Amino acid sequence: MNKMNKMNKMNKMNALQKGWTLVELGIVLVIISIAAGFVLSGSDGLQDGPKMSSMRDVHMSTIGAIQEFYGPQAYVGLSTESLVTGGLVDNDLARGTGATTTIATPYSGSTFQVKTAADPTATPLLDTGVAGNHAFVLKYTSVPQAACKSFVPSVAKHSLMVKLAETATTPLVDVKPLNGDFNAGTMLTQCAYDFVDIEFYYGN
Repeated sequence: MNKMNKMNKMNKMNALQKGWTLVELGIVLVIISIAAGFVLSGSDGLQDGPKMSSMRDVHMSTIGAIQEFYGPQAYVGLSTESLVTGGLVDNDLARGTGATTTIATPYSGSTFQVKTAADPTATPLLDTGVAGNHAFVLKYTSVPQAACKSFVPSVAKHSLMVKLAETATTPLVDVKPLNGDFNAGTMLTQCAYDFVDIEFYYGN
């Protein structure tokens, strides 16, 4: 009888131990899942860093090349196509030909074009107070939300004016009025959309 009781107790203890093992295994799996989530999230951020740096570098090098090549007086003949054919931007980034030429950014589906105030599709440039070919704009389309929040403030200080809004929405909203102060609050509001169109205005 005592032997039976002992065996029953041992069986119960074994069952209990097995139960705890399953619970512990479950806890371990949950911890691993959470850790994996953090790792994947972190890797996305690491991937986005080089993209952001590349986008900013291309933007600033494009501005520098335009101002150096065309001089401080006028941007006669400036277009996205002329940037490509003149070797002012990497030819591998070019998409399309002629008037439809765009420059690809590191973000899939996002591109930019360069237009002067003389271009009838860039009439807002006249708001800069710089007429004709004495001003130009870099027009970005479909910039993703995360990129917008980092990219815009990193290059806005070098421009006369900055406008942005949800992709395919008009009119664009001033986040930096002509020669005015940059409004971070307005930028964050406009960058809250999944994809954003951005215009950076330059002139002399």
